[in-house]
Amino acid sequence: MRKKIARDNFFHEGQVSDDVCNNLIQLHEDIPYLTDETKERDEYSFPFRKAKGISGVGYNTDVKDSVDVNVAHMVWHVPSAYPKVFEPYIDVCIQYHQELSRVIRDYINSLWVHDLLPEMGSTRQDWQIREGILIQKYLPNQGFKRWHYERGHISINALARELVFMTYLNDVPDGGTEFHFQNKTIKAEKGKTLIWPAGFTHTHRGQISKKHVKYIVTGWIHDNYQNIKEKFPIAGINILPSRVITPKKTKYEVQITAI
Repeated sequence: MRKKIARDNFFHEGQVSDDVCNNLIQLHEDIPYLTDETKERDEYSFPFRKAKGISGVGYNTDVKDSVDVNVAHMVWHVPSAYPKVFEPYIDVCIQYHQELSRVIRDYINSLWVHDLLPEMGSTRQDWQIREGILIQKYLPNQGFKRWHYERGHISINALARELVFMTYLNDVPDGGTEFHFQNKTIKAEKGKTLIWPAGFTHTHRGQISKKHVKYIVTGWIHDNYQNIKEKFPIAGINILPSRVITPKKTKYEVQITAI
């Protein structure tokens, strides 16, 4: 299977259940938008944050036009820490995490061999979800419109991203995902969960549906932060342009701040 994934440009497809998809869509609809009061509360007291979607360049509907619910990653680590009112929604996220973990495990177990991991300075245990996930809703004619990749945004979180996962929560006949260098389009089919590398080799964008509402969940699998600090000993490396690529002209600027 390892050779098959390599032949497939390191894409892997799995599946989560229809029930999980339906429940995540309902979660997105039920969670209210952030208010001035809830914006001030941290993720330990308010784990679901609903707002207009942003990209690496901030809020810009010419780049990304969506409504996102950001789910704190601590939800499945310490669910009991949250107020009881969130319990039904936390249960939904835990169920998704369980099914997603199976897909991720299949990918990692089939791709990485134990004798190579020490040479790479990493282990399978180092690779975990260390950021919140995004439940995203796109109305007709909305989408992530620009080519982008998931590791270009400069932060310790982004530098640690090794893999991306995305689950389509509903069928969208004209709303899949295009991958530039692979000349590949993935169809948006309910429950399909796709994993791919986070770097520029897998630059992609969403197809804009003219007729259908589209729901997806996205997130990242990270290397251990300590491994990243050892691999990048200079603090504050900043490579622009963030995560958004303009096809005609791309300007890179490197900013380095010493420790």
